[in-house]
Amino acid sequence: MASNSPSEIASPPGDRLNDRPASDSLEPDSLAATMRMIVAPLASLKLTIVLLAMAIFIVLAGTLAQVDKGIWQVVDEYFRTAVAWIDLQIFFPRSWFPNTQDIPGGFYFPGGWLIGFVMAINLLVAHSLRFKIYTRGPRLVGGIVTIVVGVFMTWLVVASGSNENNMGQIEEIQWSALWLLIKAGLGALWLAMIYALVVLDRARSWERWILIVAIAGLGALLVWLLSRGEEAVIGESSMRILWQLIKGGLASLTLLGGCALIFKKRAGIVLLHAGVGLMMFGELLVGTQAIEGHMRIEEGQTVNYIERSRVLELAIVDPSDPVKDNVVVVPEARLRPGKPIRHDDLPFDITVLKFFANSNLRDVRPGELNLATAGTGLRWIAIEEALSSGLENDVDEAVAYVEFQKKDGSGSLGVYMTGLLPSYQGTTEKVSLDGKTYEVSLRYRRDYKPYSVRLIDFRF
Repeated sequence: MASNSPSEIASPPGDRLNDRPASDSLEPDSLAATMRMIVAPLASLKLTIVLLAMAIFIVLAGTLAQVDKGIWQVVDEYFRTAVAWIDLQIFFPRSWFPNTQDIPGGFYFPGGWLIGFVMAINLLVAHSLRFKIYTRGPRLVGGIVTIVVGVFMTWLVVASGSNENNMGQIEEIQWSALWLLIKAGLGALWLAMIYALVVLDRARSWERWILIVAIAGLGALLVWLLSRGEEAVIGESSMRILWQLIKGGLASLTLLGGCALIFKKRAGIVLLHAGVGLMMFGELLVGTQAIEGHMRIEEGQTVNYIERSRVLELAIVDPSDPVKDNVVVVPEARLRPGKPIRHDDLPFDITVLKFFANSNLRDVRPGELNLATAGTGLRWIAIEEALSSGLENDVDEAVAYVEFQKKDGSGSLGVYMTGLLPSYQGTTEKVSLDGKTYEVSLRYRRDYKPYSVRLIDFRF
């Protein structure tokens, strides 16, 4: 093909510049074509459909798994993981198959994070291959500037949503004025729909019927709002949500305008995909960086730590120092039945005999077999329970039966039952060794802060 180019036909014999192979002159284009062929399967719409189907399936499996597992356990095992193990039993819930509850086995399946990662690659490659910039010059600059402004507006909307002063900002606008503007906007929309119905071609019957239904519904809503007067005004909390939606709508319209300047007819698709990508990034950020905790303070108490409500630790406290407590903690990952836990900082060795992620405490019955040989476990016994579903305000009450042993192996200091409920009630297990008494408790993991908070007074 290159041999027929005008420049080569016109060149004199012996011109070395035109003696190059034809493939050399097309090398950049060939390389680009090769790269497109390599990445094209990643942009396939069929791959998108398969990924969406896999996402639907993993959500279904995770929902069914919540029958026997807690919601956070399902989140970690099904969604915030690269590969999930799915038990076959979950597809036979006991409410439908009460006599089929012993199905063994299962299979591995891509987890939420792996599906989301491949979705992100599919989305980015598809945009790089199919979505082109259709403008140049001032229009391109204007589109970029508009998108930057829209992104900044979006950030302001997100930031103001968790701002305690947001209510005050709304009050400055006046609720009545905002509500009046909303009703005026609905009225303008109703008139615009009537105008659209009048000018719409009568041959487009389906569109006309949709408009008629929408006009009737919006008209009935306007009549109800006007007839109810002040009684139809929604509460302040609802107005706050509505105000956030209005601000979000303005930000989205700004972004859509910027995308329209750059991508023209495909602006809506580009913006929609960007929103999906933002949600995926938000889930990744929350799953890897967010720390959920709380600060529990009784009246008159001073606290300098937060408690992570999803992570446990076994704390061994030496209160013999009048100035500060010496604390050694064993992380939850080590609190499983098995070999003894040994460390130079521990005053004794620890062996976990049983660990219940959730339990119910009751009185020990006469003659009942009890693992505990000391402490509150002589009076209370723990019965293992299923993890809470997370749909209600129930909390998993973890319990561990632990045996403390002297480091030299000369004997046991006793088997103790320690759990979250006794810790909440301020009860710790007292373990004595070499003239010292150590306080042991199973509690939420504590992250200490460089400040303290004192609760002086609390009133409802």
